[in-house]
Amino acid sequence: MREDYTLHEESFVNKTTQVLDKEKDAVLTENGQEPWHDDDTELLEEETLDKHTEPQVSSSGCLWCSLTKSIDQSEYEVFDLVQNETDELALIAFKDGITHDSLGMLSSWNESIHFCHWIGVSCSCQHVHRVVAINLRSYGLVPLGNLTFLRTVILQNNSFHGEIPPQIGGLFHLCVLVLSNNSFRGEVPTNLSHCLNLKVLNLIENKLIGKIPKELDCLSTLQMLGLSINNLTGKIPASIGNLSSLIILSSLMYIHFADNTFTGSVPQDLGRLQNLQIINMSGNRLGSTEGDHDLDFITSLVNCTKLKISVFEDNSLKASLVSSSIANLSTQINWISLGINEIHGTIPSGIENLVNLTFLSLESNQLIGTIPTSMGNLHEMQALVLGRNKLSGTIPLSLGNLTLLNYLYLYDNNLYGEIPSILASPTLIDVILSNNNLTGSIPKELVDISTGVLVFNLSGNALTGLLPLELGNLINVADLDVSHNRLSGSLPNSLGKCIVIEDLRLDGNFFEGEIPEFLQSLRGLEYIYLSHNKFSGKIPEYLGKLPFLTYLNLSFNQLEGEVLTVGAFGNATIVSVEGNYGLCGGIPELNLSICPTYSTNKHLVVKIVIPVISIAASCFILLASFFIIGHWKSKSRKNINVSSPELYNNQFWRKLNIAIDIASALEYLHNHSDGIIVHGDLKPNNVLLDDTLTAHVGDFGLAKIISAVSSATTTHPNQSSSVVVKGSLRYIAPVICSEQ
Repeated sequence: MREDYTLHEESFVNKTTQVLDKEKDAVLTENGQEPWHDDDTELLEEETLDKHTEPQVSSSGCLWCSLTKSIDQSEYEVFDLVQNETDELALIAFKDGITHDSLGMLSSWNESIHFCHWIGVSCSCQHVHRVVAINLRSYGLVPLGNLTFLRTVILQNNSFHGEIPPQIGGLFHLCVLVLSNNSFRGEVPTNLSHCLNLKVLNLIENKLIGKIPKELDCLSTLQMLGLSINNLTGKIPASIGNLSSLIILSSLMYIHFADNTFTGSVPQDLGRLQNLQIINMSGNRLGSTEGDHDLDFITSLVNCTKLKISVFEDNSLKASLVSSSIANLSTQINWISLGINEIHGTIPSGIENLVNLTFLSLESNQLIGTIPTSMGNLHEMQALVLGRNKLSGTIPLSLGNLTLLNYLYLYDNNLYGEIPSILASPTLIDVILSNNNLTGSIPKELVDISTGVLVFNLSGNALTGLLPLELGNLINVADLDVSHNRLSGSLPNSLGKCIVIEDLRLDGNFFEGEIPEFLQSLRGLEYIYLSHNKFSGKIPEYLGKLPFLTYLNLSFNQLEGEVLTVGAFGNATIVSVEGNYGLCGGIPELNLSICPTYSTNKHLVVKIVIPVISIAASCFILLASFFIIGHWKSKSRKNINVSSPELYNNQFWRKLNIAIDIASALEYLHNHSDGIIVHGDLKPNNVLLDDTLTAHVGDFGLAKIISAVSSATTTHPNQSSSVVVKGSLRYIAPVICSEQ
């Protein structure tokens, strides 16, 4: 799997968190309650005040409290008038302890306004002028002060640090304690068990260490327990199952222990929490050494008939999935995540019983066997994540029944066969089938039906054929990857309609032709991989002008011409053009040959063209002369007496006869001997005249049989010769010079 898949996985975790929140809100809505979030405290405060038969006091924001003195609860009414001054002093002490108030939220905290009307302060109506809540969330406050008579403490999204004060255990009225998203260190105070009215304990996203205090099992009214994203260690106490009323807002049970370093087995008695609807223990080190019983807790969860979300991904859970009771979980469950563990075995076909399942993640395990065809009965399925296992067989046609499917992740398995065209769903968002053994062509139906696809990845298979024209219908695709297949042909112009694409990977195929011009319309391109194909022609200039281009790989194609030096081509770390032997120029770091300049080319053309023209003209004149002279000689020798004194006295005719004799001799050597004989050194000194002034060609010391020369040249066409050119200057035959 490529490194950039990590980006998909991180994105998927974010999606998981969002879905968890939506599911939690949905459960609340089903129970006739408003959704609860970390930044929404009104509902929690209302229930807290109702429990004490007090009207709700409006408040917004976060509250921190610590107690400096303990007062018996029965004495509060007696000392109300005395203690209201104490509360005011405590608020002033709290303000004085703040070293950084970037938004100036505490500027109203002065004597000109009664402290019950200060921003973020709420007082009780039953106990006159007693502070019951301070809401200062997300105000960037740093240190802490001291307050009393508090029931609601919500301080999320600030910069509080240090340890959680142990005095907080003396707040006997405390019902809500939310300190999430701060920088608290140290251990979870054990004396929180004294807060017997505590309903919500949220310490998520701090820097807490140590173990979960076993004393927390005394909190029989606890509704929500959130300890995620800390550095907590040790085993999860088995007594956690004793928190039988651990529900959120009277109906929903929510346990959030994710992203710590908890070890050991998952408690086996979770089934006692019969109101359990959401449990998240992902991102820990849960699991035993043997591992045979790591999934036994699932059998316990069968008793949780209201269970909707179960997240145990990213741990060290072992054991066989088929031997677990996963298929017997509540039919209400819609979210199961067991990915990134060491679970083995096959996927049980009985999983079809979970008819309301919308999300199933079993990725990054050691599962074998085939994908059960019964999965096609999970008609509510929206995300099927089975990547990075050892699954084999073909992709079941029954998956085409999942008409609500958004995410299909089957990457990094041993699946084979063709991609079923029936997989096409108008709701698809991510399709990742990479790194399998899939064959055949890309079904046009898969890309023709959905315009909402964002990620389309079929890389690392053995797909063949052309890219379907319908690929241009993926107008919203951001990542398109069909690399490392056996696809061929030219790129369809319809790809130019994918104007929001950012990552285009076509490398490792047999695509050919020039790099298409339509790519310049894809202005959002950041990554372009076209290497190891058969692209030819010149590199388009527009590639250097794409505004967001981060990496361009054109290596090992058949490109030619001069490489640009502007834009992305000015940085060798983001451009690769190696393996294109027709390229030249570019910046020095690309190590390409220097392109010939225009003047050099002109000089080279002159050097080649002029001799060729001269030789062609000479050959034409010589052949014409031979024809005319031969015709004249045959006629003249019949009619003219060469011994005539008048003829010998005529110098012109004398020289003409000698030239005809020489030409006749050469014509014989070239056309009438066993092979084409080239004299090689024809000059006046090698022409002899007899008594009748008939010319005879002699001295064949440098003569060659031209057929033998041609044969040798054909056998060793690239062999260079070191033989010194022989013959008389000014008379050397052109053929001898060209050969040597």
